[in-house]
Amino acid sequence: MTAQQHLWRRALLGLQQEHEGASEVGSTLNVLIVEDIVETGRTMRKLLALLEKYKPQMVKVASLLLKRTPRSSGYRPDFVGFEIPDKFVVGYALDYNEYFRDLNHICVISERGRQKYKV
Repeated sequence: MTAQQHLWRRALLGLQQEHEGASEVGSTLNVLIVEDIVETGRTMRKLLALLEKYKPQMVKVASLLLKRTPRSSGYRPDFVGFEIPDKFVVGYALDYNEYFRDLNHICVISERGRQKYKV
């Protein structure tokens, strides 16, 4: 199980517990998903579909970065910090093979850098 799948599982388990404690009259559950980067949007669409079964009153998605890519599914978060070109970015918790996540800025990793830190 990947770290992302583990996080989803924990979040959905928390939602299930919250949902079971909600009244029968209607859900007052509000969900805010905070994401570092949205690339194609397919992952977020899957997560939102999973959330629907809990019938939240509101679901909003905020993403620091939105990648402009021809592979996009057309999904756009409710709140976007910055739109970026279709390049591989690192820094500010975004890593490449566990490198660069501690940078205090975001930058594009060059092909030379990708080769140097390739696993």
